[in-house]
Amino acid sequence: MAARFVPLGLQRAGAAGRRPCAPSTEPLDTATLVGRMLVHMLGVFAEFERGVIVDRVVSGMEKKASRGQWACR
Repeated sequence: MAARFVPLGLQRAGAAGRRPCAPSTEPLDTATLVGRMLVHMLGVFAEFERGVIVDRVVSGMEKKASRGQWACR
């Protein structure tokens, strides 16, 4: 039996006013090759987004530390 879920990224894209690439009510069929590929692609984009956020946070912390504005607790 295939897993049925709506990717959060598609919901966010619809909520932000942008048209998602697929209807957010349409489930991904993970029993097919295309469905499994899409799940993996969504995972890759989520991992990339998380990495970008971490880089920005670390960069901001380094900037504040160089100016003496950030103190460790």
